[in-house]
Amino acid sequence: MAADGRKGFLNVYNFIPFPEKKSEKYKDEDRHTGVIRYNITTKTPLFIPNTSNTDAYDEEEHKSYDFFSYTELKGKTDYKQVYEPVIPGSELRGMVRNLYEILTGSCMSVLNSKERPVKRTAEIFKAALIERREDGRFVLVSAEECIFREYDNKKRDTYVKTIFTEGEKVYFKKRPRRGSALVTKCERKKDERFPDEGYLIKGMKSPDGKNRKHNARIFMRIDKEELSDSEKKKIIERILNEEDIERLSLVLDSYKNQPQAEKDSYKEYRKAYDNFLQGSGEKYFPVYYSLIRDKNIKSNEYLYLAPAKITKEVSNVTIGKLAGEFKPCEKVQHACPACDLFGMVGESNEESCGSRIRFSDAHVEKKMNLESYYLKDIALQELESPKLGNTEFYLERPDGADFWTYDYYVKGGEVILAPGKIRGRKFYWNQPDVRMPNSVKENLRNKTVRPVRDKIVFEGELYYDGISEKQMRQLIWILNGGSRIEGEDDIVYKLGAGKPLGLGSVELKVTEVKERILEEKNGYLSYSNKVQEKYKNIGTYLENGFSEECRKEFFNMTSFERLKGIHITY
Repeated sequence: MAADGRKGFLNVYNFIPFPEKKSEKYKDEDRHTGVIRYNITTKTPLFIPNTSNTDAYDEEEHKSYDFFSYTELKGKTDYKQVYEPVIPGSELRGMVRNLYEILTGSCMSVLNSKERPVKRTAEIFKAALIERREDGRFVLVSAEECIFREYDNKKRDTYVKTIFTEGEKVYFKKRPRRGSALVTKCERKKDERFPDEGYLIKGMKSPDGKNRKHNARIFMRIDKEELSDSEKKKIIERILNEEDIERLSLVLDSYKNQPQAEKDSYKEYRKAYDNFLQGSGEKYFPVYYSLIRDKNIKSNEYLYLAPAKITKEVSNVTIGKLAGEFKPCEKVQHACPACDLFGMVGESNEESCGSRIRFSDAHVEKKMNLESYYLKDIALQELESPKLGNTEFYLERPDGADFWTYDYYVKGGEVILAPGKIRGRKFYWNQPDVRMPNSVKENLRNKTVRPVRDKIVFEGELYYDGISEKQMRQLIWILNGGSRIEGEDDIVYKLGAGKPLGLGSVELKVTEVKERILEEKNGYLSYSNKVQEKYKNIGTYLENGFSEECRKEFFNMTSFERLKGIHITY
């Protein structure tokens, strides 16, 4: 259901837009040192895993976790044992840094700049061979695709587990027919009965892991001398660069994140490909390719390699390039406000600056019976890693586009090569009416957890050293959940695991600010820690210098009441 109450699909996350430019670090020269104390109140159940034991509560392979505590869990136990919950300072630091980056127009520090998104495509790839030449170059050449269908004695028309390996050179006699030629028997030696030669490509196993495929393929080198001039124009012969070679490896790697039955589907192909690159095996290696050309600019084209005819595309552009100036900072001199305050390590690890703030672990405010902090243990729905291939969610739709990827879009049947535009910073909605599921079955892909219930209060501290008053006020505003005035009094953040399921909405409130002051008394200098009453009036969002472009969507996404009465299904 949409946020306005109409029926429809509401994704569990949305995006907070980037400002026009990345901000530069502040040049204020005043310095302040002290501590900010604040409360963290759970508005929905909260879960942060104790990873010292991933199966402490289950005898099967299904993983189960208790909430984080200072107790190291060992061996098999049960949920009758209860420990005092703790929120690690690292979790709080990560949450606050993310908020600070958004509000100050800073970089996205946790972005993997070198990552290339992978997207499934409906494009039908064509057969080719990679030729390894004596000068060390790899060249992509067109190939003729033959269907290879072995016949066993029991059941015709069934692809049995052949004795031949991926990429192996085989000899046969093809049977010409409409469409692809047919091959029913192969040998490892050439003779009069088996005059043709090619390279075997098996492809993916059946999704259930059983070998029920009817066909494999054999790719034959095309002799250009036997082709007409018009046919020669359709033949590809292209020198591959290191990036082309690497991106085929990335396609194969992407299948490792598939369900278990598909995980090892290209294991043999990957091993054969690696051996080929290292100079072992045959001179040619079978592969599928797609060449996307811009109809408006003929010289613009993108090449994709894959192990299958219908497959995935690994983008030519990296996440870092798509993020532009909002990719992680590389130089201390040009650090953004967040990197200047929280610290950074440059891309080459040659430049770095330390953090000027430190988060303590947060402990429960009131000592209660330990069971009172928790809900009962519960199996969660399956949670998956971000699927960057969902370009409909992650990228802005180009004007009038019917289909779009990170590299190009299709409009009115024409292909236009243009890098995609990231929608902004991913942020999860608060779900005030979250319902913990009670009928999810345990399996190998989901987890059982024991969350802290709502309305539990934790106390935390942030220590700051040598920061400006502007930075201090900004941190206080974040740790106070805004300025608590009309329009800024419904701010709730997301913390811990299970955010898509509605877990982890927390409300923050500053309880005390102490600053270390250098004083002169009786001719002696000494430090004293003074409570700063003036920081109870911390100023509004805009008065604290936060990004005006992000303001509307930030308040929209951090509101706890915004989606009241709306049930979001993950």
